Amino acid sequence: MRSGRSEHASIELELRNSGGIEVAFTLTPNDFAGKEHTVWVGAGDRARLTWPTGEGRYDVTVTAGTGTRFAQRYAGSVHAG
Repeated sequence: MRSGRSEHASIELELRNSGGIEVAFTLTPNDFAGKEHTVWVGAGDRARLTWPTGEGRYDVTVTAGTGTRFAQRYAGSVHAG
């Protein structure tokens, strides 16, 4: 969690590319907050990005344009503590 109040919270995601060519990762909101976003990550590199929440809740699917059908869904809530 990056922000102290759950209604303004965001999460940080790290995208890693362990392959030998640049890859496009696409993040797609399923609910709550955020807009579809594509991030290019170079071979052997990583990128960090911040994803917003809707009142502390997030639901986002990450796919990678590698031809392997990689898809990972992240959903949950952030609670201020």
